Amino acid sequence: MRAKLHIAALTAVIALAAQAPAIAQEVRLANGMVVKGEVVGSGSDGLQIKTPLGPKTYSWETLSPSTRYRYQPVFRANYSSVLRGLPAHMRTNEPDTEAVIETPEPAQEPEAAGVTPETAAGPDTSLLFDQFEYQHITPIQSGAFPGVDLRSAAYASYIGFQYGPGRDDVLYLAFDTKGPTELSDVLFVYSPGAAEFKSTQRITGFKKGSGSARVVSYRKLKTSAAFGNITANMEFDVETVGLMTNELTLTLTVELSREKTRSRFTLNQKFSDLLHGAGLIPVKGVLDLPMLWLALDSAEGTPRLAGNLNMSNMKMAPRDGMDNRVVITLTDENGATAHKESVRLDTASFVSPYGIVSEVRKAQPEVAYTLKASIDLGPFLGPAEFEDQVTIPKPER
Repeated sequence: MRAKLHIAALTAVIALAAQAPAIAQEVRLANGMVVKGEVVGSGSDGLQIKTPLGPKTYSWETLSPSTRYRYQPVFRANYSSVLRGLPAHMRTNEPDTEAVIETPEPAQEPEAAGVTPETAAGPDTSLLFDQFEYQHITPIQSGAFPGVDLRSAAYASYIGFQYGPGRDDVLYLAFDTKGPTELSDVLFVYSPGAAEFKSTQRITGFKKGSGSARVVSYRKLKTSAAFGNITANMEFDVETVGLMTNELTLTLTVELSREKTRSRFTLNQKFSDLLHGAGLIPVKGVLDLPMLWLALDSAEGTPRLAGNLNMSNMKMAPRDGMDNRVVITLTDENGATAHKESVRLDTASFVSPYGIVSEVRKAQPEVAYTLKASIDLGPFLGPAEFEDQVTIPKPER
């Protein structure tokens, strides 16, 4: 079932990429919004666009899959791995270089383009991603993790999470174990930017369950960061899973606030690419543009639309100060509605592959429909939208 859904999504993106000459100027963010401007270059740091306010580089993670497929060679070469959710180090296909765009001339500064620093800054808005830019961070080596007394250094595991825009806004986690056949049961937490964790904290885990289903949970970790005039308070709830595995389950509650306005949502993901032993600790971003996506799945008879709302590759469930329902419609070429449903998103869906599932019963087979989905994520994140063309397959006899 999942394979068919992935293939459908891949087919849709390939079809979109094939139309690239016709829509070359239409660059979209991960939330579906169109970026106004001219693409002038691309590189490992992202896509360079000459916008009305001057040149700007959009990192690849902030762009939609169709835009990345069109302009980022390594993303396109490993797209099947991306769909399967494999970590970056397993995307081993060599990219082609045909889609790399050479920058024709040095990018002009805003002043040279006739834009003053005041106008380049733009109006002050309440949207989170208009408020800041992430600073580049330099992850630390596991051997440089301060204040740890490991029982089994060769089997310790590490991961980091960037919770704020600053280079020091990183929460580093080190999980210690007695040995290769024992559960990780001690957590060391360090952050150069969080007052509570500037000195490494040692936290003893709580074991629950039995056998291969045993997990270890820890007390919640709280951080806070300023994104422009918006405050982001976060609560990290982590569990280590199983014996001799490389898995960490994170449930992260985020509250965004400015004066009396507040929004809250929860993210969830199982990470399987922690560092073991010596090396550079991988750091995951937390706040990013929300991405809403759906694909047609007909593996179990009745066609259905299935997908997720994601942020930084984590599942997202709206809580307070934003809508918690995704509105889905299918319309034919005449604008007639063949299907409409409002699907609730909540944390209960985290255990399922797809948080959004909508059965399609009235749409006609072999008819092309326009699929639209949207959800209003409140005053700080704005709307997340998705649009695609789908055709209901003819039932098998």
